[in-house]
Formats: sequence, C-alpha cells, structure tokens
Amino acid sequence: MKFKFTWGTGILLTIIIFVSFFISFIIFSFTKDVNLVTKDYFPDEIAYDVKIQKIQNTNALKEKISFNLNNNVLKIKFPSFINNQKEISGTILFYYIKSARKDIIYPININKENNQFIDIQKLEKGRYTIRVDWTYKDKSYFQEETVELK
Repeated sequence: MKFKFTWGTGILLTIIIFVSFFISFIIFSFTKDVNLVTKDYFPDEIAYDVKIQKIQNTNALKEKISFNLNNNVLKIKFPSFINNQKEISGTILFYYIKSARKDIIYPININKENNQFIDIQKLEKGRYTIRVDWTYKDKSYFQEETVELK
C-alpha cells in the first residue's frame, strides 16, 4: 500500500508538530527555577523610597562601613562615631547571586571596637552582595558591597 501525501495530511502533520512543540515548551518552562531579585520583590520595590533615604544617610557619613576578608573571616568595621553598641541594630544579608536559597542573614552584633567578625567557611564559594541595613540612634543606614569568596 502506498502512502499518499495530500493537503489534509500536511495540515494534520503541521498541527501535530505545533502541538508537540507547544507541549514540550510548557513542560520545559515548568522545570526551570525562576528567581526574582528577592523573594518579596514587589513589596521591596514599593519600599524603595525608604531605601533611597537610608543610602543618602550613608553617603553623608564621613566614615562608612569597611569590609576586610582574611583567612576565611570577614571583618566588618562600623564607623567610629558609634560609641554605644547597644543602640545599633540591624541585619547583614549575604545575598548569593546564583540562588536565593543560599542567602544568609546575620544580626548586627558588634564588639567594643565596632567590629563584627563572620566566619565565611560555611558559605558557598561564589559572588555575594553583602547588604548591611542598620539603625543607630533612630537614624537608618544602608550599604552594600560585592565580595567574591574563593
């Protein structure tokens, strides 16, 4: 028996190929992990004006936070004008660019020399953005720095 290729056969093959492609595309898109910049992207964007004010407060400082990486310990030095460690509060976020699941948040807990030491051996190797969001004497600040952990 010979197979005859007609217009009807061509249309049927086109529809089958199109539907197969479409179904495979849908399956492929559901298997991909889609990460926004943060988990709560949209509420964070609404509060962006507050963040801009914190950045302006930080830019007005004569002395900013400094970061020093040495022997798997990150030293975060806060400005010297902080004279009461109990009045400072906030968080240090290690934002892992590749996956939000590997983000780590530390509370700010500085010593008398205004330093905080963080052991980075537990962190995955790669690029992190360190975001320090802190408040001292009812004034809020925000500073971020990119660090490559090897």
